[in-house]
Amino acid sequence: MFDWLLTALGVAAAAVLGGAVGLGVRAAATALVLSRQRYTGPLGWRCGACGVCLPFTTWVRAGWRRPRHPECPAAYEPAGVPVWVLAPVTAALFGLAAGVFGAGLQLALAGVLIALLLVIATVDVQCRLVLDRLTYPGMVVGPLFAWLWPEVGVGDSLNGGLVALIIFGALVVLTRGGMGLGDVKLATMIGLYLGWPQVLPALLSAFLLGGLVGAVILLSGGSRRSTFAYSPVLAGGAIFVLLGGDVLLGSVAGR
Repeated sequence: MFDWLLTALGVAAAAVLGGAVGLGVRAAATALVLSRQRYTGPLGWRCGACGVCLPFTTWVRAGWRRPRHPECPAAYEPAGVPVWVLAPVTAALFGLAAGVFGAGLQLALAGVLIALLLVIATVDVQCRLVLDRLTYPGMVVGPLFAWLWPEVGVGDSLNGGLVALIIFGALVVLTRGGMGLGDVKLATMIGLYLGWPQVLPALLSAFLLGGLVGAVILLSGGSRRSTFAYSPVLAGGAIFVLLGGDVLLGSVAGR
């Protein structure tokens, strides 16, 4: 009973931390988008879409709860991901990670990777761009992450990155621009973190999730030429495998 209580408290604490990280993800994504647009000034007091300065009370009311203020002149731009979506999602992922890994190094590493993937995906949703300033450092750190992760080594990391690079590089050629180079870099980064062979179920999960998103777009009135930011589905596939979802599906399929 006492052990169960400690586990529950640990999961709850991780979820609270995850909610705070979700706020940080939103702030970091806003800062990165605004830095691309060459805005200056206090980033935290500006609209996440157009960079217009907001009074603090307006920013709390509209800037946090929505990705832009109500009179935003950049209405034609992607709205981004509001913090009231990011914070609960990040809290749930951190709580789940705590339940899977318990307290320790694995939980810390998983939290860092989850936060990085969410920042990349959030920026991509808002401006349809996977930033090199995030993926290139991520590639450098990936082998170290894999080396610290149990049962994954630097060799597995490099093999995973190479496999992801080959698969997504081939997709760029076959789709003739339907897949961007930013997605190739992100897939390679994910391969370096997860290693071989874990990269395969991560990419497969991303393909399945991407197909589901495409189907929803078609059913909601979109055309076959409709596009969407692909990094969120790549991030979703990577997080799914990171938290052991592929093992769970394998055990269910084996029954």
